[in-house]
Amino acid sequence: MKIGKRWLTAVCLILMVPNVYAQDVDKGRTEKVRISDKISIEIYGGYLKGESRELVYNAATGVKESELFWSIDEAYVLGGTLAVRPLEWLTFRAGGWTPIKANNTMDDYDWLTSGETDWTHHSNHPDTKLNRARQIDVSVAARLVKFRKTSWFESAQVDFLAGYRWLYMNWTASGGTFISSDGGFRNRYETFQDGMAVIGYEQWIETPYAGLGGSIAFGRWSFAGELTGSLWGKASDRDNHYLRTLLFEDTFTNVPMIAGEFMAGYAVTSHLSLFGSFMYQRYFETKGPTTMTNYAAGQSTYFSGDAAGIAHYSMLVSLGLKWIF
Repeated sequence: MKIGKRWLTAVCLILMVPNVYAQDVDKGRTEKVRISDKISIEIYGGYLKGESRELVYNAATGVKESELFWSIDEAYVLGGTLAVRPLEWLTFRAGGWTPIKANNTMDDYDWLTSGETDWTHHSNHPDTKLNRARQIDVSVAARLVKFRKTSWFESAQVDFLAGYRWLYMNWTASGGTFISSDGGFRNRYETFQDGMAVIGYEQWIETPYAGLGGSIAFGRWSFAGELTGSLWGKASDRDNHYLRTLLFEDTFTNVPMIAGEFMAGYAVTSHLSLFGSFMYQRYFETKGPTTMTNYAAGQSTYFSGDAAGIAHYSMLVSLGLKWIF
């Protein structure tokens, strides 16, 4: 009798093991889906336009003596973003872009005649190369408000945004034409040799920022927007006049910035979406000191006060794919 009870108990345990294992597997699958939905990757291609400016001032009088416009007439970029959501209300993001092909122009204007309000010298350089450029951005989004589902939308929320952005541009202007005022007003016209490097320019801007974002979804469609800004940017630049062997190095603090982005997406499947976006950013003109070095003579001069200026804006239209894992 005891042997029979033992066999019955053993059989019951054996029959229970598959059920327990199946529950563990189902629980593991559920947990895996829950975790994987927190990771997404975006890959996109885009069309970029923009402009960086560098300025030279007489720090004593405040008169502008020179202004250079480094224009991105059109550039094609590749970019991507990784987003991780460790909590339902918190998302970390890291992304960036870099151009793969660009057409650029540089124009240099000088005001070198005392009392003259219009420019006296101008050089134009259609053969301007964007040697390197990149933007890197890391940010966090914390949900402030989540709206209940209605007949108008399935989900909607408002987020607080905070992040840090790095922007780098590097150009070389070659060849081109030059108008100068020598014994008259804009009376001389000259041409630089084709392919001859005339001016090189590098620009670094980095800034913390904060702002608000919002998103809404209904059916397969989703829309999102962000507005961010900063008053605490830092910047520096380096301007190399090769023919004059002069190097200008400038530093700037408290650079104001404003940026916005709008995105529309369409879910092809539960894990794959198509999206398009428009991004705009502007770093407002900021002034600071400069150091001028004649590297042929080995001499440097420091100009304090508002002797130099810097500014930048860019806009990016892109199309891409978003995977949710």
